Amino acid sequence: MATQNGWNSSVLADAVTLNGGAIAIGTDATDNAIDIGTAANTGRTVTIGNITGTSPVAINTGTSGCTITTTADGDITLTPGGAGVVSVTAAAIVPTGDRADSLGSATNSWDNVYADGLSFDDGANILDKYIGSATFTPVLNFGGGTTGITYATQTGKYTRIGSLVILFIHVALTSKGTDVGIASVTGALAAASATPALITPNRITYANPLVGLVSGATILFQHVASGASPGNITNAGFANNSQFKITCTYFV
Repeated sequence: MATQNGWNSSVLADAVTLNGGAIAIGTDATDNAIDIGTAANTGRTVTIGNITGTSPVAINTGTSGCTITTTADGDITLTPGGAGVVSVTAAAIVPTGDRADSLGSATNSWDNVYADGLSFDDGANILDKYIGSATFTPVLNFGGGTTGITYATQTGKYTRIGSLVILFIHVALTSKGTDVGIASVTGALAAASATPALITPNRITYANPLVGLVSGATILFQHVASGASPGNITNAGFANNSQFKITCTYFV
């Protein structure tokens, strides 16, 4: 309806253009609402903002919130401009029901998911730590000393899933140095309790079956005779070209 000189007349137009100002709708005391594409005029398209423009469009709602719906086979795409993000403040994003919907799909998966923890059993257990592949430098010690020890290979790797650590060490010497005492390797992720480790030796001398013992961040070289307590292997069992590999799984 348009009013001109006190006369009311119906106005039909393909478009209404207002230059140099703004159009306010529903700002009077009645708080009017506007329905677009209702009744017989369904399936209409509403465009807000110029197609080639860069100005942002703000959609504000009252205290009751806002509901955005689409057709049964339609998509809703949120595309922030520039380096913008889609943010959620003081609210949770939840599926339509418990275990009802998927995040991503077989053909459109997320690149990375950043979270403080993941639960697969409604919060009874939280996976709050994961390290896919980390490296460290294992250090061979004799009586705690490393004087003159040199390496051809000095590699340490581990994977951590929750509190479970899977550890691998490969060391090849070019010189065992001059220190004496109990042989051990340091530098590993510390274990919560003493745990056995598998040692695969090359050019290491020992009297009984060789085993490793993880103690904190240290792995001790030991040998065990039947019916006896473990004994420690010292620098005397090593040569300048000794090699060893250590694998171990333990909890932290």
